[in-house]
Amino acid sequence: MQQVATEAVENRKKIIFSKAEVLLKAGEGARGKAMLRSLGEDFGHESGVLTTIGSLLMECGFAFDAIVFFEEAIEAFPRDPASYGPLAACYTEFQEFEKGERLYLNAIREFGTHPRTMINLAKLYIAWNKRYKAFVLLSQVLQKDPDNEEAKEIFILVDR
Repeated sequence: MQQVATEAVENRKKIIFSKAEVLLKAGEGARGKAMLRSLGEDFGHESGVLTTIGSLLMECGFAFDAIVFFEEAIEAFPRDPASYGPLAACYTEFQEFEKGERLYLNAIREFGTHPRTMINLAKLYIAWNKRYKAFVLLSQVLQKDPDNEEAKEIFILVDR
């Protein structure tokens, strides 16, 4: 009985996500966002839901609206790294470089110096015209992983 109820709830979430996505992509942003807000209120206590909502909003061109969901996800689940990168990307898109930098540095403190995080922070520094900081980060990535193609490509651009 419990399993049937759990499956029904999961199916309900999937249906709402699907309907919201269709609405967002069809230009019905207000209705799609309202559905996602409701979903966040009902299921935001579950790991991954707020991040999925934020990601869908970003994918459909509503990065500004995604910010609040990523922020809430990090507040509710600080040990889940899934929202840090997309939130920093939103901040970068809106030239909120200090917020993005702070978020990446918190992620590095919390989860370690993962190459992807370091490269993304370097990209933020490039957008922010802090090429030297990007150079230093990319040097660190390439020291640990000399075969990292993305880091090599960006390093060449920064080293000019």
